[in-house]
Parts: sequence; structure tokens; C-alpha cells
Amino acid sequence: MFRDRRAAALIDFDLAAPGRPIWDVAALAHHMGPTLPPEAATGRVWEDLDTARRLCLIADSYGLAGRERALLPQTVEEYLAVARVFVAGRVAAGDAGFVDALEHGGGWARWDRRRDWPSDRRSGLVRALTAPGAVDGRPGVRGHGG
Repeated sequence: MFRDRRAAALIDFDLAAPGRPIWDVAALAHHMGPTLPPEAATGRVWEDLDTARRLCLIADSYGLAGRERALLPQTVEEYLAVARVFVAGRVAAGDAGFVDALEHGGGWARWDRRRDWPSDRRSGLVRALTAPGAVDGRPGVRGHGG
């Protein structure tokens, strides 16, 4: 996307399809929240990030309110399930990039850990996303926890 003839945003079309706007926010939340188990984030830029706080920032930035905020963690889980089916299809078709990424990225066990981590924390993430108030006194950030 461009603004004033300059790149303002990039769009990843791997899983692009018509759907609910919250689906796109969930994809972003998964990748930038990130909704990763700590061992998957170790040694990466995501290490020691407060996922709940980051999800609140994402929800605030996209103007999610009420029910959409409460549904965000569940929608992230749904996104992961669909992404797994997509990757499984690419692997079954012999797509070398996907086969290599799966083999060198921890296999299906890693996918399962990535699926389970946000699911196991859903109630805390929902509380953070729907709590009144702000984190660290910063306006626009509504909750903290997880």
C-alpha cells in the first residue's frame, strides 16, 4: 500500500481471501503479538515481550471494541488451524520451500505447541483485551495480563 507515492504498508497474500476484518487482525496478532510459546521466541526479537499488552495495542490500533476484542484470541487460534491446513497441503504437494521450512522448523510438534500456547492462555488474554483502564498509564492500551 502506498501513501503519497511512498510505501506505507506491506501485505502478505499467502493466506489472503475474503473474510472478516478480525481475521486479518488475528493474522497480524499471531505474527506480531506474537502468540508464540516462550521457547519459540528465545533468541529472537520477540523474546520477553508481553503478548497480552501487544495484543491490546494491536486491538486498539485497529479500533476493535467489545465482542471483537473478546474474540481476538479465539480467532488467532482459528487462523493457526487454517494456516496449518494450508501448510499441510503445500507439504503434501511436495512444495520444497514448505517441506524444508517444516523439517527445519520443528515439524508438526512445533505447530501443535504454537496452537496450544494461545489456547491455554485464552481466558487471560480475553481479560486483558476487555479490561477497562490502561497499562502503565498510557492511553489507548486497555488491559494487561495473560
